[in-house]
Amino acid sequence: MRTIEPAAGASPADATESAGALGDHGHWQRTSPFAVLFFFGGVVKGLVANATQMAASIGTLIVLVQQGPAMVAWGGAGLAAWFGVAATLRFWFFRYSLEEDRVRIRQGVLKKTELDVQFDRIQGVHVEQSLIFRLLGLVTVGFDTAGSTQQEGKLPAVSPGFATALRTRIEQARKAQPGVPSAFGDAAASDAGATAEESEPLVRLGAADMVRIGLADRSVLAGLAFVPLALQAFNNTFREWTKTRLEHMATEFQELDLLAAGLVVAGVLTLVLALVFAVTICSAFLRYHDFTLFAAGSGNVRFRSVRGLFTRKETAVERAKIQQLHLSQGLLFRCFGRFHLRALPAASGPAAGPDAGADKVLHVPALATETVRPLAEKVFAAEGEGLGLLPTEGAFARISPTYIDARLRAVGVAPALVAPAALYPYFGAVSFWCLAWLPLAALVVWQLWRRHGYMHTDDALSKRGGLLGFTIDAFVFRKVQAVLVRQSPLQRRRNLATLYVALASGAVKVPYIDYAAACRLRDYMLYKVESSRGPWH
Repeated sequence: MRTIEPAAGASPADATESAGALGDHGHWQRTSPFAVLFFFGGVVKGLVANATQMAASIGTLIVLVQQGPAMVAWGGAGLAAWFGVAATLRFWFFRYSLEEDRVRIRQGVLKKTELDVQFDRIQGVHVEQSLIFRLLGLVTVGFDTAGSTQQEGKLPAVSPGFATALRTRIEQARKAQPGVPSAFGDAAASDAGATAEESEPLVRLGAADMVRIGLADRSVLAGLAFVPLALQAFNNTFREWTKTRLEHMATEFQELDLLAAGLVVAGVLTLVLALVFAVTICSAFLRYHDFTLFAAGSGNVRFRSVRGLFTRKETAVERAKIQQLHLSQGLLFRCFGRFHLRALPAASGPAAGPDAGADKVLHVPALATETVRPLAEKVFAAEGEGLGLLPTEGAFARISPTYIDARLRAVGVAPALVAPAALYPYFGAVSFWCLAWLPLAALVVWQLWRRHGYMHTDDALSKRGGLLGFTIDAFVFRKVQAVLVRQSPLQRRRNLATLYVALASGAVKVPYIDYAAACRLRDYMLYKVESSRGPWH
């Protein structure tokens, strides 16, 4: 058995205690048998996440329901048994080994995979605890590196002491590497110091915030697409009963006067909306209950968020990893004075964006207006001084009105002229109603132009957009990966251009600005990248 040498700054006693909590080093080990529950949930989530399989499952369920309750019971039992077998096999073939400077994970039943990650590459350790694991005193540890959009490895059903010892060992390995920043901030050198700095949370969300998040949640609309499929699951007897009741209600409805009929319709619509909002509010409580955001460290600040009602999730992100701040504010959030905030880390490939790597993104679901700037100052430090982050700030410069002309030609004039000509042989004069799209498109394009704006300082840029609400994308120049200045034929005639800025978290586009200004910004950004000594990640 190999021993762990204490890293620089760590005492031999700390290394011995860490080694005891982590178990046998250099040997393949299994986690707790309760990890079967983790893999069972993974099988279920994988089925639900796959849209094609989900549609097939709904079709199968419809057939079983039409065959009778017995078929539903047998089908459900068979599916649960299959999930249980798959979870058990995944657990049985799951192994991990902790070496002196790395963690190795072997998994897979038919397709074997082995993950080998060095400790000095790990930039975040996340702890998740479901309700069942909380009762069992177990947690799931996940860690990520700079090159992936998702957590690169997970160790399910381990003890909290193991998670703490692993976090400490990774921190020691990173400190032992010259030039490698701490994964957990400068304050992580001593637990007491970190705890003291995290005693005052930056953001804490209460029950009122859960209601706001639920009311502004639009994900429930996606579930309406499954309503027609669900209705097919009713058997003929139930459909006949429903039809009879509706006909009876229609007869009684005709006997009511206009005022009473309006009250009935309003009551039904209110009940439906109340049920929909109840679902979204309950979902917000499940995901974000007791959301708390902390910051620790004075140099490379580490942000840590804890959230969840039944499943408690902890996400830790260091400031050096954050490439871009994305603020969004829908129509309801404008009324509430709240923003969604995502601090986007580096991501690879086309998955980059606000939703990429949800386990690695610092996400604040409801951020008060007065808290935006203090949090942004923690993220950008001195580089963010004077940067516009609120959409109502007057520092944003509008883009050229030529944007209205170009967009209206593409999405307004062309469809309004082509649609009547294409539909006239089938619908006659009715097809000319398509011309009504032109004023509507003009209103939308004008609103988009009003929302567009940008401003920059010597170190950072902020871009504003949106339609009914607002979006803000902010970044520092030294994080830029590439800058392009492009011109369409119309832009060349008007001496305008579109500035494309590529970041490791995605792309930011500033359209229809002065060509000379775009070139100056491009050259200055590249100069800041080349002259900066700060890390981009």
